[in-house]
Amino acid sequence: MRLRQRATTAAWSLSDQSAAAGRGAQAAEWARWAAARAPDDERAQRRLMTLLDRQGDRTGALRVYEQLAQRAQAEFEAEPSAESRAPRKLGAKSSGRARVFPRRPRFSWRRRSHARSAG
Repeated sequence: MRLRQRATTAAWSLSDQSAAAGRGAQAAEWARWAAARAPDDERAQRRLMTLLDRQGDRTGALRVYEQLAQRAQAEFEAEPSAESRAPRKLGAKSSGRARVFPRRPRFSWRRRSHARSAG
């Protein structure tokens, strides 16, 4: 586990460096690699969505959100947190600056308030 975490941290660092150097495609590639190593880490998925949106790839960002939402429903019978549901408004107010997300628990899914009906 520790080696995987170090590799993921290195990939995010390479993504940040690539973005700062104006190499958007390379930044996205490293970010996708890092996010793929933690499909249940909502924070990592948000970070990828933010990067893609900032690069003008709104479709890619929304695709990541849809995958996140589908996984949350299938695996946890939950929805992504309100912070992750913001992609519906992606592109509306991109500041162009990197946003640092606070550290959150690995699973930050919000439970649905209604019970599932049987049958």
